Amino acid sequence: MFKKLAILFLLLSSINAIAQDTLNFDLTNFVGSGPRKTIKTKSGMTGMVSYLTVPNGAWQYTDINNTIRVKGNYKVYKGVAIPAGKWEFNDTIGDLVMTITHGFKKNITVYFKPFITRTTSGFDVIAPNHEGVLDVSHYIKPVVQSSRVRIVSGNVFVDNDSLRDISYDSLMEIEERNPVREFIAPDIAQVIPEEENLIENGSFEETEHQKVDFLDINKEIDGWVAAAGTPDYYYNNAYHAYNGKASVGCRFYTEQGNHIEFISTKLKNKLAPGKLYCFKVFVKLKEDCYYAVNALGVYINNSYVDDISLIEGLIKPTISHHGGTILSYKTKWMELSCSYEALGGENTLTLGSFSNAQKMQKLALKGSNMEAYYYFDNIQLYEIANADECPCTMGKGDPPPAIEIGKSIVIKNIFFDNDKWDLLPASYASLDTLYQFLMSKDIKKVEITGHTSSTGSKERNILLSKNRAESVKKYLVMKGLHESLFECIGYGPSMPIADNTTEKGRSENRRVEFKILE
Repeated sequence: MFKKLAILFLLLSSINAIAQDTLNFDLTNFVGSGPRKTIKTKSGMTGMVSYLTVPNGAWQYTDINNTIRVKGNYKVYKGVAIPAGKWEFNDTIGDLVMTITHGFKKNITVYFKPFITRTTSGFDVIAPNHEGVLDVSHYIKPVVQSSRVRIVSGNVFVDNDSLRDISYDSLMEIEERNPVREFIAPDIAQVIPEEENLIENGSFEETEHQKVDFLDINKEIDGWVAAAGTPDYYYNNAYHAYNGKASVGCRFYTEQGNHIEFISTKLKNKLAPGKLYCFKVFVKLKEDCYYAVNALGVYINNSYVDDISLIEGLIKPTISHHGGTILSYKTKWMELSCSYEALGGENTLTLGSFSNAQKMQKLALKGSNMEAYYYFDNIQLYEIANADECPCTMGKGDPPPAIEIGKSIVIKNIFFDNDKWDLLPASYASLDTLYQFLMSKDIKKVEITGHTSSTGSKERNILLSKNRAESVKKYLVMKGLHESLFECIGYGPSMPIADNTTEKGRSENRRVEFKILE
């Protein structure tokens, strides 16, 4: 039995990760108090006169613990009470998290600490952006599509954590907050002269048929063949090309079996033994993809490889990005490069995922297409004098932490409504990652534990923590893991990892952990 396990680092750390309960500011959940005004109304159809009372002036709303959660002023306009001036919104212990000032033409919102709040269309996450400033991300509740329904162990499970109608502008805003910038390609293409590139038609511009899409690149793109699957050819669309008009798209992962794709080309000349070469490729994730991966590799040898070996992940790539940072940008091109010392005689290059679909490291994003699909452009291979001329970015990234048997690990990005144990959809991506990890390892027993802060009664917190652990287990079982794999325990507030006298500490203490027992 292994002593240490490596888990996907994306499960354990995330940009904008918030370990606290979701706040709900629906006023119908609170008890409101304040002055009222009686309004006389008259029906335009019947002439009947009636009287009604509406809020007017300073009001406050308290929760079941008598904590003031919302307060502000109303004014009556045409018989309707509308919010006016500054309104304050507090968390479950009464600390100010947000103010909204209602103006004549627009409202001004100010955030004071990270939190999550439910909205009528989904939920908002307020967290520091890459500049350390509190910013809001809006997540819209998606429309469940029939193609997204899975049958698991006799139960119907709908995986609905994607944005169906996200706009390109929204994608750009999300990606501007992504602090992983080292892979972003410059706006102006830095391409070596064609005569130095050992790859024929590395930019895919040379073709006899200038159309948008072609499924059979064997006939349409000079110098390239489909090594596996049916890669797509794009022409005359600047969005799909890093520079020029053309690019190629390949599927790296799909939930619909092993329908993944590879492209191959013959080099202009055979590689010389002992010589150094620089490989470089520009990639971008398709905008509607639900998944992003890091399973990108290039295989340099002296012959084409059969498609079955490629699809099943039986070929080890010469240069690999496996284990590196997930390639998640949809609106920006990413540049990957690394040097290679030739054995001698290599004359063929194949590009693709080189990983079995079930073992591939994946990140669940926001998208309606349940796959990871990448555009390629400006593929280059050229001789260099030393490795410093070709900085190796492939395979780079934060190393996954080593996890020992018996060591508790906090599952990041697990969200619940305040004082409830039903998982919110925002939790699915992190749990999908945990599911993939558990499926890929020979694990016999896993302990899932729930923990709370010291707010509230001990009995209630023990019940809450146990049921939250059970909710995580239920999700993983619905995904396909066996129920006997798990043990669930609720510790309530008895095992804090931070100071319960501060909101930050209480936030860290509200958590769900897992521990591999054997």
